[in-house]
Amino acid sequence: MSNAHGLGRNMSVECTTTRHSDQHYMVFIDEAGYCTNWTNQRSLQEQPVFVLAGICIPAANYRALCDDFRQLAALVPEGIDGKNLGQGAEVKASDVINGTNYWRGRDDLRNQYRDTMLCLPAKHGGKAIVVALDKKAHKEGREYPWHPYEYAPKLLCERIQLFCANRGDSVVADLTFDRCDHERDRIDRLTSSLRSEGSKITTRSANGIRLRRTIKIDRITRVSHANSSGSHGLQIADFYASYTYKFLKHRREGRLRCDWWSLIWENLDSPKGAKIGGGLKLEPSGAWEIDDLQPDRLWQIDQMVPNYETDDMDLRNGEPLHDILGLPENWPDTGAHSPRAS
Repeated sequence: MSNAHGLGRNMSVECTTTRHSDQHYMVFIDEAGYCTNWTNQRSLQEQPVFVLAGICIPAANYRALCDDFRQLAALVPEGIDGKNLGQGAEVKASDVINGTNYWRGRDDLRNQYRDTMLCLPAKHGGKAIVVALDKKAHKEGREYPWHPYEYAPKLLCERIQLFCANRGDSVVADLTFDRCDHERDRIDRLTSSLRSEGSKITTRSANGIRLRRTIKIDRITRVSHANSSGSHGLQIADFYASYTYKFLKHRREGRLRCDWWSLIWENLDSPKGAKIGGGLKLEPSGAWEIDDLQPDRLWQIDQMVPNYETDDMDLRNGEPLHDILGLPENWPDTGAHSPRAS
């Protein structure tokens, strides 16, 4: 299947497209910590976290981002085709993180390239939304755990819906996933279901009553897949996913202190001022030590974007749903709700 913009497998995504209004966002999505058999004990030890990062860029600004991206050619070591980055050439975040291949012994260039990539979205009016899943806690906390490549995209799509709704009644987003042949069908089934049926979520009220509702996912207008070598946006998403993975994984081991985390933190979306739960969704929430994640402000908003359960839930009569869930008034709603028939 060709990507949503009608470009070939190795072509640059969107740099040659027509003009877009400021009501249109492009969201580029990549992951870190993926493994085929994610429940295997060895996999859980070696890759304990799954991260999915979405970089949201106003479509009208994407051409300028591509132009700036080409300036990175001055920061790549000899041997890398810097002039064609995003147009068939790519720098993998893992190589920059580990100092492998052409980056060995080039620490200054590695740091400059990393910082430039992490700052590009903000320079062009973009934001990041990141979902991180503790695989072991997720597996052990559920009788029937979700596959990470279903659960994380579902959480991400909910936040993209909120991202668009908070920016206007007509704001929409096109999603481009990094091509993952193993999970492409899974992603297509999930996003098709979300767009047609909405996202079913459950939570508990303050007095412990379990609630169920459905959130419309109607701001996502198109979903596609592309090779990261031909996409500037996907290469940025690779850096956000990989460096978030590094921070969360190594921080748990008590052996990482990194100044660059603030570059990611500052560019996370923050609905109603909330980064944790909004721009950075940590799941399951109880598995994470979140007190020292943020360089500045923390507001936990698990009630605003409730955690999933598998049971059917009841709603109480006579109370507005937003009051029950503690949701902001502009959270996308599906209309009237009534208690499930007993």
